Amino acid sequence: MLSSGFSYVAQRRFTDPWCIGGDFNVVRFPGERTGASRLSSAMRRFTKVIDDLQLRDLPLLGGSFTWSGGLNNKALSRLDRVLVSKEWEGHFSRVMQCILPRPVSNHSLILLDVGGLRRGPSPFRSKNMWLKEEGFKDLVKSWWMWLNFRGSASFILAKKLKKLKGFLNSQNNEVFGNVVVRKNLVMS
Repeated sequence: MLSSGFSYVAQRRFTDPWCIGGDFNVVRFPGERTGASRLSSAMRRFTKVIDDLQLRDLPLLGGSFTWSGGLNNKALSRLDRVLVSKEWEGHFSRVMQCILPRPVSNHSLILLDVGGLRRGPSPFRSKNMWLKEEGFKDLVKSWWMWLNFRGSASFILAKKLKKLKGFLNSQNNEVFGNVVVRKNLVMS
């Protein structure tokens, strides 16, 4: 049963980005099945599970149905889909699902297009000259010990590294200044 399969996921209360996709063998709304005119109890249950897990059912690009069957393949349904968590959508804000041609199966392939990773500031780069500076390692160690965050181990590590990056960039500007400018001054 679909809802019992989701209960495992619901008990974990994931905080990391996650998604789930495949053939759920049920539609959410009457418009997702030819000939359906009313909301069935199976549709209500499926929608309730999605809502309870706070998942987002992404719009489907390239068509309305992912399955065809019956006599002469005239029965059409949207059985296949990808559901994403809010955290997933936060990481991949341009995420969308698209129907691809079905070469053999009566199910269409679904492509989850994340639109590339969100671009941000340039990545952090350490500089060898920092390690040669007297007292630098002790300074980094004291900053690290001073930083205090609550949460999972991965959350704490990410927050500490982000703060440490700021400290290091400030220290770099104060101690070494803009190396390119200094180099140009010396060379002129």
